[in-house]
Amino acid sequence: TTNKEFAIKSSNDDRRNLIIRSSDSRCSKTDENIKYHTDYISAINNDNNIVFFYKYLMGLDGLDTFHTKPIPQTKYQKELIKSTRPIYEQFLEKFVSDFRSKEVVEITNKIYYDRFLKWREVYGIKYECSCGILSRNTNLLINKLPENSIMNIGDHHITMKKYDIIKLREYFKIPAEFD
Repeated sequence: TTNKEFAIKSSNDDRRNLIIRSSDSRCSKTDENIKYHTDYISAINNDNNIVFFYKYLMGLDGLDTFHTKPIPQTKYQKELIKSTRPIYEQFLEKFVSDFRSKEVVEITNKIYYDRFLKWREVYGIKYECSCGILSRNTNLLINKLPENSIMNIGDHHITMKKYDIIKLREYFKIPAEFD
């Protein structure tokens, strides 16, 4: 048992699990709901049903090419996969979404980190990391896409990072405009 909203881990290449989500109306612990879930699990675990389902699957046309087809995923499974990504990747997706109409964003690590702290606060995420760790993890994730440039202000040199928003939108499958 867990208190996490998404207790199961899944990935984009998960072919072995069918992940479905129970109706919210069935989540409370009432006698009716307990009976519903008990009966549901019993029906799934019934040997006759398992044998029937197995034979059905083995008799499907095109089974020999099944492994070449896109992996079917439920909407819930897609949400589950998204929720189990590293925190810095979830933040980067939000960052890209915020700047989706731009081609490139230049920003200092400090400003990027401050945006991360604000995002973490807004979404109630408990995750501790330094500015350097956030920057390094982001760089590893996007294969060094940010390029460094130096901006001079008086005697100070400030390192700016360039984020290629177009490439990052493609990576996260974010449309250029809001739907």
